[in-house]
Amino acid sequence: MTSPCFAPAGEPASKADSAALHSAPAADDPGVRRALDHSSRIYDALRVRHASRGEGNGVRTVEDADGTWIHHDWSTDPLTAEEAADAIGRAQAYLENANWTVRHVATDASVPALFALHEEDKTVAQLVPSAEGTLRVAVTTPATHVTVTDI
Repeated sequence: MTSPCFAPAGEPASKADSAALHSAPAADDPGVRRALDHSSRIYDALRVRHASRGEGNGVRTVEDADGTWIHHDWSTDPLTAEEAADAIGRAQAYLENANWTVRHVATDASVPALFALHEEDKTVAQLVPSAEGTLRVAVTTPATHVTVTDI
């Protein structure tokens, strides 16, 4: 599971931005609604406040060698390690109950990151604790552009 927002463990951050990012996905792409729906349900499961919209947050299209993806990312307010662990635990319970495959990945933070795959629609979710105490949340799903021939 990969996302343009997070470099693989041990790799410099520049590896994370190798995909071309575009600021505005097609408004009629059902992938946008799917990414936002998944993101909203994860937010509800976390039960913590989100940070004020900051640079890099939002919905965008990502294109790479594997295809075109809709990517939504945001952060929580800073949390203690205990609050982050509790929030990730709640998110894990939700994701597993919703038939996502969930994995934990060690990080430099005291709380491991959570990565999940929704096999049915090929969506990937990431919850990664930051050094500042926030949880970075990212949802990446295949774009499903609607064209005139699809209607």
